[in-house]
Amino acid sequence: MTTPLIIPPTPAFPANRWPDRRTPDNTRIDQQIRELGYDPDTKKKIGSEFLATSIDLSSAAGEKVLRDALSDPTNYVVLVRGSELTYTPGPFEAVTDLHFNCTPDQADYDLTWNHTVGSTATFAVSAAVGASFYGVVNASLTASFGLSWQQTDSVSRGHTLPVASKHVGWLERSAALHILTGEIWIFYALFGDVRLAFYGNGGITGPATDGRPKGAMVSKDRAMTQTEKNQWCGAVPAPFEADPLTLPGGLLPFLDPADTTPVVDDS
Repeated sequence: MTTPLIIPPTPAFPANRWPDRRTPDNTRIDQQIRELGYDPDTKKKIGSEFLATSIDLSSAAGEKVLRDALSDPTNYVVLVRGSELTYTPGPFEAVTDLHFNCTPDQADYDLTWNHTVGSTATFAVSAAVGASFYGVVNASLTASFGLSWQQTDSVSRGHTLPVASKHVGWLERSAALHILTGEIWIFYALFGDVRLAFYGNGGITGPATDGRPKGAMVSKDRAMTQTEKNQWCGAVPAPFEADPLTLPGGLLPFLDPADTTPVVDDS
Protein backbone atom coordinates (compact mmCIF):
# COMPACT_ATOMS: atom_id res chain seq x y z
CA MET A 1 0.00 0.00 0.00
CA THR A 2 1.42 3.33 -1.02
CA THR A 3 1.51 6.00 1.64
CA PRO A 4 -0.20 9.12 0.31
CA LEU A 5 1.95 12.22 -0.03
CA ILE A 6 0.88 14.81 2.50
CA ILE A 7 1.64 18.36 1.41
CA PRO A 8 1.52 20.83 4.29
CA PRO A 9 -0.63 23.90 3.72
CA THR A 10 1.17 26.96 2.42
CA PRO A 11 1.29 29.63 5.10
CA ALA A 12 -0.52 32.86 4.28
CA PHE A 13 2.76 34.80 4.34
CA PRO A 14 5.51 32.20 3.86
CA ALA A 15 8.52 34.52 4.00
CA ASN A 16 7.18 37.38 6.06
CA ARG A 17 5.24 37.30 9.29
CA TRP A 18 4.26 40.92 8.79
CA PRO A 19 3.06 41.65 5.24
CA ASP A 20 3.84 45.12 3.96
CA ARG A 21 0.37 45.46 2.42
CA ARG A 22 -2.98 44.21 3.65
CA THR A 23 -6.40 44.34 2.00
CA PRO A 24 -9.47 44.67 4.22
CA ASP A 25 -12.51 42.55 4.85
CA ASN A 26 -15.10 45.33 4.77
CA THR A 27 -18.11 43.06 5.36
CA ARG A 28 -19.05 44.73 8.64
CA ILE A 29 -18.35 48.28 7.47
CA ASP A 30 -20.34 47.75 4.26
CA GLN A 31 -23.21 46.32 6.29
CA GLN A 32 -23.25 49.47 8.42
CA ILE A 33 -23.29 51.69 5.34
CA ARG A 34 -26.20 49.70 3.87
CA GLU A 35 -28.08 49.91 7.16
CA LEU A 36 -27.71 53.67 6.87
CA GLY A 37 -29.36 53.50 3.43
CA TYR A 38 -26.48 53.61 0.93
CA ASP A 39 -24.66 51.19 -1.35
CA PRO A 40 -20.92 51.38 -0.48
CA ASP A 41 -19.88 50.47 -4.04
CA THR A 42 -22.21 52.54 -6.23
CA LYS A 43 -22.52 55.35 -3.63
CA LYS A 44 -26.26 55.47 -4.42
CA LYS A 45 -29.07 55.71 -1.91
CA ILE A 46 -30.61 52.25 -1.86
CA GLY A 47 -33.78 52.20 -3.95
CA SER A 48 -33.04 55.42 -5.80
CA GLU A 49 -30.56 57.12 -8.12
CA PHE A 50 -29.62 59.71 -5.49
CA LEU A 51 -25.84 59.74 -4.93
CA ALA A 52 -23.92 60.44 -1.77
CA THR A 53 -21.99 63.69 -2.03
CA SER A 54 -18.30 63.41 -2.82
CA ILE A 55 -16.24 65.91 -0.82
CA ASP A 56 -12.59 66.92 -0.66
CA LEU A 57 -11.68 66.40 2.98
CA SER A 58 -8.59 68.58 2.62
CA SER A 59 -10.69 71.59 1.59
CA ALA A 60 -12.09 74.08 4.09
CA ALA A 61 -15.63 72.85 3.39
CA GLY A 62 -14.63 69.19 3.77
CA GLU A 63 -12.77 69.87 7.01
CA LYS A 64 -15.83 71.64 8.41
CA VAL A 65 -18.18 68.78 7.52
CA LEU A 66 -15.90 66.27 9.25
CA ARG A 67 -15.36 68.51 12.26
CA ASP A 68 -19.10 69.14 12.66
CA ALA A 69 -19.83 65.41 12.37
CA LEU A 70 -17.25 64.41 14.97
CA SER A 71 -18.48 67.14 17.32
CA ASP A 72 -22.10 65.89 17.17
CA PRO A 73 -22.25 62.08 17.47
CA THR A 74 -25.97 62.31 18.25
CA ASN A 75 -26.88 63.39 14.72
CA TYR A 76 -23.90 62.18 12.72
CA VAL A 77 -22.25 58.83 12.01
CA VAL A 78 -18.63 58.68 10.77
CA LEU A 79 -17.11 55.49 9.33
CA VAL A 80 -13.77 54.65 7.73
CA ARG A 81 -14.01 52.20 4.82
CA GLY A 82 -10.40 51.14 4.32
CA SER A 83 -9.00 50.05 0.98
CA GLU A 84 -5.42 49.17 2.00
CA LEU A 85 -3.18 49.10 5.06
CA THR A 86 0.49 49.62 4.24
CA TYR A 87 3.55 49.18 6.43
CA THR A 88 6.47 51.56 6.02
CA PRO A 89 9.51 52.38 8.12
CA GLY A 90 9.42 56.00 9.19
CA PRO A 91 12.25 58.48 8.64
CA PHE A 92 15.25 58.34 10.96
CA GLU A 93 15.06 61.12 13.54
CA ALA A 94 17.62 62.21 16.13
CA VAL A 95 16.53 61.03 19.59
CA THR A 96 19.48 62.25 21.67
CA ASP A 97 21.62 65.34 21.99
CA LEU A 98 25.04 65.50 20.35
CA HIS A 99 27.90 64.05 22.43
CA PHE A 100 31.41 65.40 21.79
CA ASN A 101 34.39 63.24 22.66
CA CYS A 102 37.42 65.45 23.28
CA THR A 103 39.53 62.66 24.80
CA PRO A 104 42.32 60.83 22.92
CA ASP A 105 40.44 57.52 23.22
CA GLN A 106 37.00 56.16 22.39
CA ALA A 107 34.38 57.19 24.96
CA ASP A 108 31.20 55.27 25.82
CA TYR A 109 28.13 57.31 26.79
CA ASP A 110 25.29 55.61 28.70
CA LEU A 111 22.17 57.31 27.36
CA THR A 112 18.41 57.13 27.76
CA TRP A 113 16.60 58.05 24.56
CA ASN A 114 12.94 58.91 24.04
CA HIS A 115 10.90 58.88 20.85
CA THR A 116 7.21 59.72 20.44
CA VAL A 117 5.32 59.10 17.20
CA GLY A 118 1.80 60.38 16.60
CA SER A 119 -0.92 59.96 13.98
CA THR A 120 -1.44 62.28 11.04
CA ALA A 121 -3.94 62.48 8.20
CA THR A 122 -3.94 63.87 4.67
CA PHE A 123 -6.63 66.28 5.87
CA ALA A 124 -6.88 68.48 8.95
CA VAL A 125 -8.15 66.91 12.18
CA SER A 126 -8.44 69.52 14.89
CA ALA A 127 -7.27 68.72 18.41
CA ALA A 128 -10.81 69.19 19.69
CA VAL A 129 -12.09 66.18 17.72
CA GLY A 130 -8.85 64.20 17.39
CA ALA A 131 -9.74 61.62 20.04
CA SER A 132 -13.18 61.09 18.47
CA PHE A 133 -11.72 60.69 14.98
CA TYR A 134 -9.05 58.20 15.94
CA GLY A 135 -11.63 56.32 17.95
CA VAL A 136 -13.58 55.90 14.69
CA VAL A 137 -10.36 54.84 12.92
CA ASN A 138 -9.68 52.26 15.62
CA ALA A 139 -13.20 50.79 15.41
CA SER A 140 -13.06 50.60 11.62
CA LEU A 141 -9.56 49.10 11.57
CA THR A 142 -10.65 46.45 14.06
CA ALA A 143 -13.68 45.60 11.94
CA SER A 144 -11.83 45.43 8.60
CA PHE A 145 -8.29 44.32 9.49
CA GLY A 146 -8.54 42.80 12.97
CA LEU A 147 -5.99 45.31 14.27
CA SER A 148 -6.13 48.30 16.58
CA TRP A 149 -5.10 51.88 15.88
CA GLN A 150 -2.77 53.58 18.32
CA GLN A 151 -2.95 57.37 18.12
CA THR A 152 0.49 57.87 19.69
CA ASP A 153 3.34 55.63 20.73
CA SER A 154 6.21 56.60 23.04
CA VAL A 155 9.33 54.48 23.45
CA SER A 156 12.14 55.07 25.95
CA ARG A 157 15.21 52.85 26.23
CA GLY A 158 18.79 52.87 27.49
CA HIS A 159 21.72 52.51 25.10
CA THR A 160 25.50 52.78 25.22
CA LEU A 161 26.85 55.06 22.49
CA PRO A 162 30.53 54.62 21.55
CA VAL A 163 32.13 57.77 20.13
CA ALA A 164 35.64 57.83 18.66
CA SER A 165 38.23 60.40 19.71
CA LYS A 166 37.56 63.92 18.38
CA HIS A 167 34.20 62.77 17.02
CA VAL A 168 30.61 63.74 17.78
CA GLY A 169 27.96 61.02 18.19
CA TRP A 170 24.21 60.73 18.54
CA LEU A 171 21.37 58.21 18.12
CA GLU A 172 18.66 58.14 15.47
CA ARG A 173 15.48 56.06 15.36
CA SER A 174 12.99 55.03 12.69
CA ALA A 175 9.52 54.03 13.92
CA ALA A 176 7.42 51.34 12.23
CA LEU A 177 4.34 52.98 10.69
CA HIS A 178 1.00 51.99 9.21
CA ILE A 179 -0.72 53.98 6.45
CA LEU A 180 -4.46 53.39 6.15
CA THR A 181 -6.00 54.59 2.89
CA GLY A 182 -9.66 54.54 1.99
CA GLU A 183 -12.94 56.44 2.24
CA ILE A 184 -14.30 58.49 5.12
CA TRP A 185 -18.11 58.26 5.16
CA ILE A 186 -20.22 60.87 6.99
CA PHE A 187 -23.95 60.48 7.55
CA TYR A 188 -26.29 63.16 8.87
CA ALA A 189 -29.46 61.81 10.46
CA LEU A 190 -32.41 63.70 11.90
CA PHE A 191 -34.63 61.77 14.31
CA GLY A 192 -33.00 58.56 13.07
CA ASP A 193 -33.63 59.32 9.39
CA VAL A 194 -30.48 59.74 7.28
CA ARG A 195 -30.89 62.98 5.36
CA LEU A 196 -27.41 63.48 3.89
CA ALA A 197 -24.39 61.31 3.15
CA PHE A 198 -20.86 62.38 2.26
CA TYR A 199 -17.71 60.49 1.42
CA GLY A 200 -14.12 61.50 0.70
CA ASN A 201 -10.80 59.79 0.14
CA GLY A 202 -7.96 60.11 2.59
CA GLY A 203 -4.93 58.57 4.21
CA ILE A 204 -4.02 58.19 7.88
CA THR A 205 -0.53 57.42 9.20
CA GLY A 206 0.31 56.19 12.69
CA PRO A 207 2.38 53.70 14.71
CA ALA A 208 2.26 50.12 13.42
CA THR A 209 0.29 47.76 15.67
CA ASP A 210 0.60 44.40 13.93
CA GLY A 211 3.18 42.93 16.31
CA ARG A 212 6.31 43.72 14.33
CA PRO A 213 9.26 45.44 16.06
CA LYS A 214 8.28 49.01 16.86
CA GLY A 215 11.28 50.52 15.14
CA ALA A 216 15.00 50.50 14.52
CA MET A 217 17.81 52.56 15.98
CA VAL A 218 21.25 53.46 14.66
CA SER A 219 24.35 54.97 16.25
CA LYS A 220 25.75 57.88 14.23
CA ASP A 221 29.03 59.72 14.46
CA ARG A 222 31.27 62.03 12.45
CA ALA A 223 34.54 63.91 12.95
CA MET A 224 34.25 67.20 14.79
CA THR A 225 34.75 70.35 12.79
CA GLN A 226 37.54 72.69 13.84
CA THR A 227 34.94 75.11 15.19
CA GLU A 228 33.45 72.35 17.37
CA LYS A 229 36.91 71.40 18.65
CA ASN A 230 37.47 75.02 19.61
CA GLN A 231 34.08 75.26 21.32
CA TRP A 232 33.98 71.90 23.12
CA CYS A 233 37.61 70.92 23.54
CA GLY A 234 39.37 74.26 23.86
CA ALA A 235 41.65 73.46 20.91
CA VAL A 236 43.79 76.06 19.21
CA PRO A 237 42.40 76.83 15.71
CA ALA A 238 44.35 75.31 12.86
CA PRO A 239 45.82 78.16 10.77
CA PHE A 240 44.60 77.07 7.35
CA GLU A 241 41.92 74.43 8.10
CA ALA A 242 38.51 75.20 6.58
CA ASP A 243 35.40 73.83 8.25
CA PRO A 244 33.22 71.46 6.19
CA LEU A 245 29.70 72.56 5.38
CA THR A 246 27.33 72.09 8.32
CA LEU A 247 23.62 72.72 8.71
CA PRO A 248 22.30 75.63 10.78
CA GLY A 249 21.86 75.09 14.50
CA GLY A 250 18.72 73.21 15.52
CA LEU A 251 18.68 70.97 12.43
CA LEU A 252 20.04 67.46 12.17
CA PRO A 253 23.85 67.37 12.28
CA PHE A 254 25.93 66.81 9.18
CA LEU A 255 25.57 63.21 8.08
CA ASP A 256 27.98 61.15 6.06
CA PRO A 257 25.89 59.65 3.20
CA ALA A 258 28.30 56.73 2.99
CA ASP A 259 27.74 55.77 6.62
CA THR A 260 26.97 52.05 6.94
CA THR A 261 26.64 51.83 10.71
CA PRO A 262 24.58 48.70 11.52
CA VAL A 263 20.99 49.32 12.53
CA VAL A 264 20.01 48.01 15.94
CA ASP A 265 16.47 46.72 16.34
CA ASP A 266 14.89 48.40 19.35
CA SER A 267 12.16 45.82 19.96
